[in-house]
Amino acid sequence: MKLKKLLLFMLGYVVVMIEGPVERFINLSITRGINLKDLRSLSSTKIQFKIPLHDFWTIRSIVRQTGCRVKILDKRGFPFFWSKAKKRKLLIVGLITFVVSMYVLSSFVWFIDVYSHEDLVYLKKHEIIEIAKKSGLGTGVYKNSINVEEIERKMVSQIPEISWVGLKFQGTRVIIEVVERKLPSEEHMDKEPKHLIAAKDGIIHEILVMMGQPLVQVGDTVEAGQILISGIIVPPLPDEGLQQEFIPQELKRVRARGIVRARVWYEGQGTAELMETVKHRTGATQRAYYLNLPDKKIVFKGSLDSKFKNYETEINISKPPKLPYIQIPGEIVRVTYHEVNVETRTYEKEEALSLIRSKLIEGFNLPAEAKIVDQEIKLLVETDQRVVIKLIIETIEDIARLSPVE
Repeated sequence: MKLKKLLLFMLGYVVVMIEGPVERFINLSITRGINLKDLRSLSSTKIQFKIPLHDFWTIRSIVRQTGCRVKILDKRGFPFFWSKAKKRKLLIVGLITFVVSMYVLSSFVWFIDVYSHEDLVYLKKHEIIEIAKKSGLGTGVYKNSINVEEIERKMVSQIPEISWVGLKFQGTRVIIEVVERKLPSEEHMDKEPKHLIAAKDGIIHEILVMMGQPLVQVGDTVEAGQILISGIIVPPLPDEGLQQEFIPQELKRVRARGIVRARVWYEGQGTAELMETVKHRTGATQRAYYLNLPDKKIVFKGSLDSKFKNYETEINISKPPKLPYIQIPGEIVRVTYHEVNVETRTYEKEEALSLIRSKLIEGFNLPAEAKIVDQEIKLLVETDQRVVIKLIIETIEDIARLSPVE
């Protein structure tokens, strides 16, 4: 269907209205094989249709034979467009020039971008683009002259942090798709001898040694800074019962590795009000601007008195703009009043204790893997207005951290 419409446009067609004995006109047209497209009846004596340009001259004899009147309503298609265009040679030249220019320009690379499925860690996008330019891919390069495989190979060889590079063309834009290598972290790259020492006081609950010499056992009480697994391995002494010559061996220095879990205690004290006043901003604001001079305030917009009954004040201070040969004294102050709703909340004792406990535990900054195994709440003060408690919790957590071997 689309092909027929395109062919009709290329050959050209006219929209025609016929007035007269239209039935006889239609019968004669069909008899002579003339195709009347989109035929519409306007009245009992009028019809409208589209007819190819080459068939239009054929219906003239039918019009004379039937005594009908013909009126051309519109001329459409390439022949009519070309007929008009020939009278505007400058327009044709400009159109051809534009099409040729667009075709030529689309054959070059004008935009380069970098894409990665994951956030780039070791490289910046502009660094990758610079390497691509050195490898032969840059703006203004003819696309057909680009050796994709060669550029990908050069980029991978020049950037150790990248394991794969792919070029994707989208018109005049080239997208460099990259995949970074999974490089080991600095902790794993560090091969210097190190001890594992206690980060805090505790009682050893579990110890697993993967490298190094353990200096503590389960049940030992340790202090912060004490060596748990030594990075210095002392060779074993010979058995006293065996008669063999003792050959001294050098101490072995390693990077200690292992897990040392300990029972650790935290203690804190907190207060909670059983009746609390809470303020919520409604979103309504009022602003005022004034120049703050040493001896007075000059208000140039708004009012320094808030129209709200309950409000919070936000103040922003900035220096006046510098003008040539003029120094404006003082400070420009912007005051923003935020309307608030004041609400009084009443807490039950258990609810208040839970709030204090949560705040205290948050303040302890427990490690993510720490497991709370026991807790004790001591009520120090209890009135109608507030409660004060002392919280003691016991956790099991890994307390080992690396320390250089001196």
